[in-house]
Amino acid sequence: MNEKINFTSSIAMLVFLVPLIIGISFINIYYLIISAIIFPFFFYAQYRRPVISRNLLKSRQFSLISIASFLESFAFFSVLYAMSIYYESYLGISSLDAGILIFPYPLASIISSPLGGYLYDRYGHGEVIMNAGILLEGVSIMFIGLYLSYIPELLFLAGLGGSLFWSPSTTMITDARGYSYRTEANNSLFILRNMGMIISISMLPVFMFIFGHSGHIINIYDMVKDSAIKGSIRYYLIFTSTVALSGLIFGFINIIRHRNNKTYWNETGLYKKESKP
Repeated sequence: MNEKINFTSSIAMLVFLVPLIIGISFINIYYLIISAIIFPFFFYAQYRRPVISRNLLKSRQFSLISIASFLESFAFFSVLYAMSIYYESYLGISSLDAGILIFPYPLASIISSPLGGYLYDRYGHGEVIMNAGILLEGVSIMFIGLYLSYIPELLFLAGLGGSLFWSPSTTMITDARGYSYRTEANNSLFILRNMGMIISISMLPVFMFIFGHSGHIINIYDMVKDSAIKGSIRYYLIFTSTVALSGLIFGFINIIRHRNNKTYWNETGLYKKESKP
C-alpha cells in the first residue's frame, strides 16, 4: 500500500531548500549560513521518515534511474534559461525573436516524446533508449557551450535527446516497485526533476559572479553586450551538460544489472523473475 504523505519531512525540505537556493542565486553568504544551520534538522527529518519512502529506494531500478533523471534535468531546463539570456542580454535581440530561435527545443520534445514511448513499448531496452537520449542531449548542449554557433539546430537535437530520455525513464520509474507504488514513484520523480531544475537554474548567477568584472555579479537582465555574459553562459552550459552526461553511469549500471537477471513487478506488487528464452 502507498504510504501517507509526510508533511513534516516535506516542510523540512522546503525550509532547507528555500534559503539554499536564494543563497546560491544571489551569492548571499547569510542565506547559505541559514541553510547550513537548518541542514541537521532537515537530515534528521529525512532520516526518520524520508520524503521518498524506503520501500521505493529498495528498488535498484528506481534508485538508479531516479539519480540519472535528477542529473539529466540539470541540462534539460538550464539550456532554455541560458539561451534566453544569451539572445536578449548579450545579442540584444527582442524577446519574440529569442523565442523563435529557441522554439526548436520544445518542438523537438513534441516529436521525440511519443517516439521514445513507442520505441520502449515496441522493443523494450529502456536503459539503452535512455542512454542514447541523454548522450544526444548532453553532447548537443556541450557543443552549444563550446562554440555558441548553430544554436537552433543543436537545440533541436538536444530536445530530441531529452524527451527520448524522459519517456522510458518515467515508465520504468513508476513501474519499478509495482502497481501499488506508481503514484508515489511518480511524485518522487517529480520532486527530483524539479530539484534538478531549480538547482541548475539558480547556479547561473554563480557563473556570472565568477566571470563578472572585478568580482561583482552581473545584472543578467541588462541589455548590454558584455563579454563576461558570453563567457559565463559558455562555461555554465559546459558544466550542466557534463552533470547530465554523468547520468550515463547509472544507466550503464542498470544495463549490466539487467543483462543476465531480468526482473519486474506485476500489478499485485509481487516480485517475479522472467524466464530466459
